[in-house]
Amino acid sequence: MFKKTTLLAILASACFAIHANAAEDVKKELKMFDYDALHKQELKAILQPVRPGIPGKRPFWNNFAKRFVYAPAFDFKKVEGAVKYRFTVLDKDKSYSFEAKEPWAALTPIWGTIPDGGGLKLNVEGIAQDGSAVGLAGERSFEKAPCFKGPYKTSSMTYEESAEKGFRAVFELGHVQQWLKTGTPDPNEPLYGYPAKIMGALMHGLVIFANDYAKDADEAEMAIKIARMNADYIIKLSDPPGRPTDALQDFMPITYWDGKDPDTDEMLMKKVLYPHKRYNLRMNPPGFDTGFGLCALYERTKDKKYLEYARRLGETYAKLQGEDGTWGLEISTKTGKSESKTRLIPTMVMPYLDHLIKKYDMTQFKASRDKAIAWMFANTIKTYNWQPQFEDTKIAKPYRNHSSVDVILFASFLMDHVSENPEYLAYAEECMRFAEDQFMLWSKKGNGAKIGPGVLEKYTFPHIEPAIGFLACKAYLKLYKATGKKIFLAKAVALIDGAVSGQKFMHEKHGSWLIMTRNGHYINPQREWVNCNIYGAMGIAEMDKALKAIRNGDKEWPSERDRSGN
Repeated sequence: MFKKTTLLAILASACFAIHANAAEDVKKELKMFDYDALHKQELKAILQPVRPGIPGKRPFWNNFAKRFVYAPAFDFKKVEGAVKYRFTVLDKDKSYSFEAKEPWAALTPIWGTIPDGGGLKLNVEGIAQDGSAVGLAGERSFEKAPCFKGPYKTSSMTYEESAEKGFRAVFELGHVQQWLKTGTPDPNEPLYGYPAKIMGALMHGLVIFANDYAKDADEAEMAIKIARMNADYIIKLSDPPGRPTDALQDFMPITYWDGKDPDTDEMLMKKVLYPHKRYNLRMNPPGFDTGFGLCALYERTKDKKYLEYARRLGETYAKLQGEDGTWGLEISTKTGKSESKTRLIPTMVMPYLDHLIKKYDMTQFKASRDKAIAWMFANTIKTYNWQPQFEDTKIAKPYRNHSSVDVILFASFLMDHVSENPEYLAYAEECMRFAEDQFMLWSKKGNGAKIGPGVLEKYTFPHIEPAIGFLACKAYLKLYKATGKKIFLAKAVALIDGAVSGQKFMHEKHGSWLIMTRNGHYINPQREWVNCNIYGAMGIAEMDKALKAIRNGDKEWPSERDRSGN
């Protein structure tokens, strides 16, 4: 047996090695970026508005926005008798002014001089030929949010260590281990009431854990066993033997569950969140969460059943697609018809169909994918109404509740096709500028957040989510790969550094290594959205691999989201 002093010496040596590796990573990051030059570059970039509206030609998307990184332009109307307009921004006891021909001009002339912070008040007056004010064109209150100013690394953990701890924390959750005891979801975890999202993401995360982070073969086997149980259970819920999914006559993982066990029809769960919506399907999580999870599980196990269900899911999407190129946001499994007038923003479906096409040569889905792309350009890219379409969010009137997720996903998808469509690059950059303008936090000051940088979810839920940070990181990495612009890589690194700092905060305050959510205002590790933590860990793992490849002069690295199996 080791003596106590010997064991302590070994532990101390290991701890020193970890911190030394992290310190070396910090040095490498500082050498990789000239942060002063990048900040100066950003101070110029923020003077240009994000897709400004033009009366009668292009809608103003920001009528309900409250914060801006980039100089905004507002939908103010002309004043009778005015030949020009005076713009005045008041900040406590200071004012900043300029004049322009139209009342909807961007605040570019003064944006660089206005200090960061909230409580800013803008009024725009119509000015007559003699210089007198003849009426108010409009007024707004808003916050000027800080732009990017790195570096942001604060944690002593390396990315590799952070990713391992994140995936392991999910694997060791009580409700995850419960599967090994009963083969069914933990009755005390109500979030299993979202099977497509939670079970789908969980099977994908467990495959990555088994492939890359399990301590031995036995632990990896346990992880895959739980992943299989999740897959088999959601298949039973969504496609009972002898009874295809009601009117759909095919396979579509269910969005909501009433809590009844599919084998006994008895109530299993103590609580689920939307039991009355058991026969309603939201069309975004089945492919994005369950579909990718099934593909990952197939690659690991080579069990063709999982690939077959992944294919059937693609076929169901193709069958339910509308003539306009997209889907109803919510569809009834009893009637097969749309339950909502709202049309789906299909940014979670397109990557899944794309994956089936590219990974498995399922070319039958090209037409469906391409119709969805056309719908995006004919609709959302024209309106810029990026409304949230989560299964727990009510649909708001246009522009009242923008979300970061779909605009980031579309930017990332466009970059996957930029080689054959070079014009996609400009659209992708504009999408990411919008996401940054409205949702990215480059400073914790004034936001009530204990962690950061990060990406907020939506107007009505302004909290940092690590899963969205991962999606933005992927998009920025693709932009960097295509353009070579260091600012994109630096922003990707910053968002992952924010996730790692949140994880550190989580451990210090709550003793868990889950990837932090909710701006540091954490609830209970057992009640957290496991999909957010899994995708957050994916982002950290991908950044670890990307930076190692870039430092070695390589132009390619494995994608944790698209990668399946070993």
